[in-house]
Amino acid sequence: MKQLSVKFLNTVEMSSQEAAWYLLRQPMSRSSREVSYIPTVWPQERHKLRKSKAVMDEENLDENSTDIWTKSMIQWYEERPSEVEDKCLADFVAWYTPVTKKGRPLGTEVNDDASGDDEPAPDNVPYESTSTIGSAYRKQRPASHSLPRL
Repeated sequence: MKQLSVKFLNTVEMSSQEAAWYLLRQPMSRSSREVSYIPTVWPQERHKLRKSKAVMDEENLDENSTDIWTKSMIQWYEERPSEVEDKCLADFVAWYTPVTKKGRPLGTEVNDDASGDDEPAPDNVPYESTSTIGSAYRKQRPASHSLPRL
């Protein structure tokens, strides 16, 4: 396997750093920003996504049920609990992810950054703090180590 990798890398022109990252299966770059789309058009113009069959089976929905559409972030925001009532829509989308009944986040992956400058979600709230990077605000992630200036 190693010989095959070396032959492949000898035929492809790339820098040694890029080759090392490729061999170690590390991403070439890590995104420090995330952009979340908030559909602020009129409700009748918003696109709806149908729930998957697995989700409908998990929720034990009847065949004639009309609850077949997933909730948008605006609907999650409208139904937020009183503990996060003071958050605006942009803060809510940037810092919280709705959690399913089984405790799994919906859609986005939780980023456990250790910088600790985000405020934790209150207890018994069906939302969890997604990361220390606000997706709607495009905050830049501080580097874990700083390079010396030459």
